Amino acid sequence: MKRLSILAYLICFATVTYAQQGVPPYDVLMRSGKIYTQSKDYVKAMELFSTAVKNYPDEPEARYWLGTLYHDRSNFKEMILQFRQFNEIYAKAKSSGDKKLIKTCEKDDMPKQIKDYSQSAFMKTFSDGVVQLKHADSLARESRNLTDDTEKTQQQRLVNQLFDKANSLFAECLTIDDTVSGVYTNIGLVESKKGNNQGALDMYRKAHQLAPNDHQLLFSLASTFSSLQQNDSAALYFGAFADKDSLNREAALINQAMCYQAMNDEKRFEGSLDNIIKVNPQNAEILYQRGVLYVRQASAKVLTDSTALLDSIAQRRPNDEAIEKAKADLLSYRRGLYEKAFPDFKAAAELTKTDPDYWYWFGTTAMLTDKMDDARTAYAKCVEVKPDNQDCWCQLVLVYAKLKLQKEFDEASAKCPKK
Repeated sequence: MKRLSILAYLICFATVTYAQQGVPPYDVLMRSGKIYTQSKDYVKAMELFSTAVKNYPDEPEARYWLGTLYHDRSNFKEMILQFRQFNEIYAKAKSSGDKKLIKTCEKDDMPKQIKDYSQSAFMKTFSDGVVQLKHADSLARESRNLTDDTEKTQQQRLVNQLFDKANSLFAECLTIDDTVSGVYTNIGLVESKKGNNQGALDMYRKAHQLAPNDHQLLFSLASTFSSLQQNDSAALYFGAFADKDSLNREAALINQAMCYQAMNDEKRFEGSLDNIIKVNPQNAEILYQRGVLYVRQASAKVLTDSTALLDSIAQRRPNDEAIEKAKADLLSYRRGLYEKAFPDFKAAAELTKTDPDYWYWFGTTAMLTDKMDDARTAYAKCVEVKPDNQDCWCQLVLVYAKLKLQKEFDEASAKCPKK
């Protein structure tokens, strides 16, 4: 039994010894690799440094030299692998206080050199990705003008290939440094252009986590949420973008308002319209839209139903003061909404001057709030801008009747179709 035990040990020892046969010492490999590097025989140099890394994995300098050679061949994936392993060895040495290994790692300022090489690789890869992205954009614009379907399909295939190449380069950037928001932003842009809005959103979110003060990312997030019809989130980010970018504040708030409109959220829609008008009091379209909102509120089914109900009750209880007060309060509330709409329609009409719809609603809210002179002016302007506008001619009939202007009444009546 004792002899068998010794034999087993000797076999094991022989196997380990055999594994090391034919491998030069580490120092020999390093010296030879550097000589071949200096003589520009990079293939042989890489072979020697690769042998050193394989057989002496805990030695940092071989990884540094191999990484630099990968860098020079633009093989950044393998470069970063060697540099990461170097950094792991360096970090472990500092953690354990191994002064000899620390000194070896810091020889020739290798940690700084690694950062410089990595930054160089990152910048080159990122720049190449941007070039591919711009080329794809350019071809995509050209393809819109192509009339031949076959040619257009071929062009689109090339565009997609360029987008894929750009994405591949940006993904490679992440292997070098995954803390740069611009990389995620560009991947998001590519995904967006390819129609993958959810993928774009995921990338923009990561970019935003790294650069929360980048207001352009807020717009990208808002636009992507909007494309996904997630209007609540889109409105939130459009508002945040508006707060950060005074130059584009008005446009961002308009987008926000459209989100709230799509959600049928009248309260927040009105708030966005108010904010737009604060930024630009002469935005005729927004003034008109706010006026329309007030008119819709005044004409809401709940109000018209309430009015009809109160009228019905009042007929059965003609002397009920509570019912009469409720009717008066409801009428006052609706009139108040028309009063709010009136200056918006008036301003929109006078700013634009040539839109008959603006003049019509200016006149209508004037009429509903007993401003007959304004109503006359507005409807007259409406038919001046559009002489065949029957709605405005018919409204003028009512205005002239109230103002007791017989000649004008007859002229307007002739142009108002009889029902």
